[in-house]
Amino acid sequence: MGHDSTSDRGFRAFLKTRRFLMVNAALSLFLVWAFVGEWRVNHDLAEEATLKEREAASLEEENHSMTEETERLASADAAEREARLKLNLKLPGEEVVILRGFAEAGEDPVRAAVRSGDTPAPSGVVANAAGWWHYFFK
Repeated sequence: MGHDSTSDRGFRAFLKTRRFLMVNAALSLFLVWAFVGEWRVNHDLAEEATLKEREAASLEEENHSMTEETERLASADAAEREARLKLNLKLPGEEVVILRGFAEAGEDPVRAAVRSGDTPAPSGVVANAAGWWHYFFK
């Protein structure tokens, strides 16, 4: 028993030394440094995941709108309209009349007349009265 009490006193004395205090302080600082590093990594990964989720939602929305546009353009009427507006095509025997000066740049006269409240002629050409009205008063 004497031997145990001597080693017990030595161990207690070691626990009270500066060396033990310094080793414990260094170990504590290392553990705090490691914890903070892991916390930063997890925080950065969470932010990146949030950004990727937002990007995925944006791409899904864009994909949806492109799908709708593709479906709209797949119809024969839309294809004909796009061919007329963008490629300046016409059907055989048709006569194309272009009124310039009152439509915004790139806007066809029918859209300009509808935007202004005038009704286009049944043939898809702006009525003559509407063309003159825009020419003089708008």
